[in-house]
Amino acid sequence: TVAELKELGFTDNDAIKLEAKGYNNTDLLKEATLEDLQGFGLKHAHASYVRSKAAAAAQPAAAPPGAELMTAMQVMSTHVPPIGVRTSPRRSSAKTQGTNRRTLARIQQWPGFDKELESLRESLDNTQKLYRGITLPGSTQRTCFNPAADEGEVRGPMSLVALIPNDVAASMGFGSQLEGGGSSRSASCADWVVRKRAVEPEGDREVGSAPIRNARLDLQEHSDQTLGCVEIKGSWQWDLREGEDPAFLPPERRAALEPAFQQLFGDMVLDEAPVGMISCHNVCVLVQRPRNVREKTLIVSPAIGL
Repeated sequence: TVAELKELGFTDNDAIKLEAKGYNNTDLLKEATLEDLQGFGLKHAHASYVRSKAAAAAQPAAAPPGAELMTAMQVMSTHVPPIGVRTSPRRSSAKTQGTNRRTLARIQQWPGFDKELESLRESLDNTQKLYRGITLPGSTQRTCFNPAADEGEVRGPMSLVALIPNDVAASMGFGSQLEGGGSSRSASCADWVVRKRAVEPEGDREVGSAPIRNARLDLQEHSDQTLGCVEIKGSWQWDLREGEDPAFLPPERRAALEPAFQQLFGDMVLDEAPVGMISCHNVCVLVQRPRNVREKTLIVSPAIGL
């Protein structure tokens, strides 16, 4: 187009003449000889410069190291290395101790969850784009991550995996992303939050450089920006297998999961977040609060595996 030709250094008149002669894209323009371009009044040096820019523009952008050309559906369906199963009898003594935990009245099944999930899958972009190949099959020599000894060794693999949905969300123009909780990102103590993507990147602020702000206004700002809360647990804290529905577990098994649900519920209330997730990396559960937020209920999905 004329606009594209002007970006390559042509004046309005020259761009219109070139387009009239059929040189309306960079693939055709790079085939033009110096004599052709000089025939439109360009000097030799300018013609050489324009030809080099046209040739460069016609080449596909260089892919970042390890990047793969894939669709969003393919990216979200790629193999993610699981965390290995501990073979020794040693178990971590880390327990769930929610800072903002709140007691639940009930845990309720998420009706129509499978249909919603399938609808989301169908909405994924089917255009091939470059995505970083961090967890693609064959991209690592290990078939799984090392067995975790504490929550910190679960957060490491989860942070790596989080790059995948964040890349897909950015490529599809979603206005949110997964980020670490706290540190002026949320009012709660959630491990991660789903937060509105900042329009401008925030620079690191020196301690003490920001003026003292009203705590109530800070809470309101966090609530506006936070869309969901995420808690990360070790398998010893979150004994749930793929396909199991927490709403229908035996009482003793549900009792073992309640501390994590109470922790997540308290953080969601504090951040006024409508959705949340609990994950031990290999298995996760998605949750939502009812529209009537006065109900002390969590609506939960079946356990989703890798």
